Amino acid sequence: LFVPETTKDVELGLKYAGDSLGLPITFNADVFQQWVKNIQRAAYILTPQGVSLLTANVPKAKISGAEFDLAVRPSEWVQFGLSGNYTRARYTSDTINVLGNTLVYGPFADVPKWSGTLFGEVGMPLAGDTGNLRLRADVYGQTKMPFSNTGATTSPATILPGYVLVNGRLTWDEMLGSHLSSSLFVRNLFNRKYY
Repeated sequence: LFVPETTKDVELGLKYAGDSLGLPITFNADVFQQWVKNIQRAAYILTPQGVSLLTANVPKAKISGAEFDLAVRPSEWVQFGLSGNYTRARYTSDTINVLGNTLVYGPFADVPKWSGTLFGEVGMPLAGDTGNLRLRADVYGQTKMPFSNTGATTSPATILPGYVLVNGRLTWDEMLGSHLSSSLFVRNLFNRKYY
């Protein structure tokens, strides 16, 4: 039987939107600290009937980090920007006992240490009142990350490699003078294999 997990979070951030630097800029940034108690995780236990999957509570974890995003619009038809995220997630009390089995958790799974996006967008008005076209491309990347919460003990070599993806979108706004928009988009433009 497992109990609810609880969390406390503290976040400090700043926001800016304006053109005091000579062109329109939007900037957001923050740092955060989260404390989690009784975090729910899978526990694989060997029993006479085979391997059983149970939900267990790992006593404590801490997640720290910082993130930001920046967008610049040098003209009505051009915009570019970037965002980034740093996360340090770890168990601070990592040992539990489930049905007589001692399990040690760590590293913290499914959280890349670094991730971010770079984007650019250009647009142009179409002839008459037929609307506007906008083309946007973005590049997303993240570093390697563990996919098992017991990678340091019972599930070694459970690291997924980092990857970079390129995405694109073509949008037709105010189609033929209406309030309708349509978009064509592609994710993973270069068909990159990733997990």
